[in-house]
Amino acid sequence: QPLSHDEVLEAGRQSATRMGSLLSAVIARL
Repeated sequence: QPLSHDEVLEAGRQSATRMGSLLSAVIARL
């Protein structure tokens, strides 16, 4: 069954948050 629009947005928000913290960790190490 297809994902609802809200589910897609929520998944995107969660991955964006993960990428953000990953990037901050990398930048902090430079």
